[in-house]
Amino acid sequence: MAVDVMTAGAAATEGTAKGVIRRVAGPLVEVELEDGAAVAVSELVMLGPTRVPSEVVAVHERLLT
Repeated sequence: MAVDVMTAGAAATEGTAKGVIRRVAGPLVEVELEDGAAVAVSELVMLGPTRVPSEVVAVHERLLT
């Protein structure tokens, strides 16, 4: 499933990255980002068109957890 990952910073620094949901295990979601996207651990992101708030707990190459 394709998803937009929006960082929840101030309006001037908000960004959007595209990705694909690879796995869902309970409250844990793994998203593989497209090349060039930059998201950091502990960053609050909004997933998908309904903007579900989520916290990034791990980043490995292009895979966010």
